[in-house]
Amino acid sequence: RLIGGPTSLGDIYSSFAEAIDAGATVLSNSWGWEGCPDIPIYASIRDAMDYAQEEGRGGLGAAVVISAGNDDCDFSEDGFQMMDIVTSVGAIDGKDQRESYSCYGELLDISAPSGGVLTTDIVGSGGYGSWEGDDSYWDNMSGTSASAPIVSGVYALMFAANPRITALQAQQVMCETA
Repeated sequence: RLIGGPTSLGDIYSSFAEAIDAGATVLSNSWGWEGCPDIPIYASIRDAMDYAQEEGRGGLGAAVVISAGNDDCDFSEDGFQMMDIVTSVGAIDGKDQRESYSCYGELLDISAPSGGVLTTDIVGSGGYGSWEGDDSYWDNMSGTSASAPIVSGVYALMFAANPRITALQAQQVMCETA
């Protein structure tokens, strides 16, 4: 887990490296910067992406999925999203149209459903709500934070079906066939 308090660039690197070292094959990131700022390519973030690419899955690379953001703007200057290993995910509605809040631009790789997505939840008062009386689930997950895990799940299925495919090959297949 990365979010939940003040976060430094070193924390970002550490969270990626720890996940890869623990055997993660897909790094799903539903967080980002507010608005559409001009984010430089910080060395620590580039190093984290390189680590995921070089060390993930025994050198085949881990998929890195990042939410595009919910600020309805062109995020073409976001250095984090510019890196080749990153799959930037926007949000679409039930009619395959861009959700009005979803960021867009040439860095967007793919979009996935959002708005009213059923998901597991933290049980009890620490969670967001319930679904049909069961507080283990919540039926109102939305934003690109709902879209990114869907794409992450597809990557996990791809890696299970073909453990020899590299992360970059999987990304190419995903983006060319979705």
